[in-house]
Amino acid sequence: MTTKNPLSLRENWQKFAQKNGKKGETDVKTKFEEISSKKGWVRLDPCNIGLEDLFEPVSEKRRGFLTFFMKRGKRKLIPDAAYYNPTTDQLRIIEIKNQKNEGNAHERAYKYVAALPSIQRYLDIKYNPIVLVFTGDMSVSERYVIEFETIFDAWGETWNNNWLLEEEITDERLENIFPDA
Repeated sequence: MTTKNPLSLRENWQKFAQKNGKKGETDVKTKFEEISSKKGWVRLDPCNIGLEDLFEPVSEKRRGFLTFFMKRGKRKLIPDAAYYNPTTDQLRIIEIKNQKNEGNAHERAYKYVAALPSIQRYLDIKYNPIVLVFTGDMSVSERYVIEFETIFDAWGETWNNNWLLEEEITDERLENIFPDA
């Protein structure tokens, strides 16, 4: 007599979570696109662009950024979006995590916190180019908001303006993320 494993009887929540997450990413990317393009930032797509396809001139930092993410992609450190300001030679690496009231998307965002020193060393930069965006139920859930504040406040200036909740995505906030040249 065979009994079905209770896990096999569960709904496939991963498909729903992926669809929900993509919608959250798309909404946020649209808002980021509007402001960044007005401010002279160029969107990069480290997931789909090869180094040979980049338009010239390519600064060494930009080339290094793309090379870093191409190599690291095998380890799943591929951002949702990236922007480059050719005038200031600065980068913004955007990671968007959308989650219902339960899940571990927020924990997966922390790999960027851990990778920051390596990214800075690799790009030979002192500033934090990473911006973490939390959307969905977790962005209004008290327990997650307290967790985010506790973690990012501990880092001080390094993460002060480099994380935000969905409700905080305003033109003013985005203009601070994408300053003028």
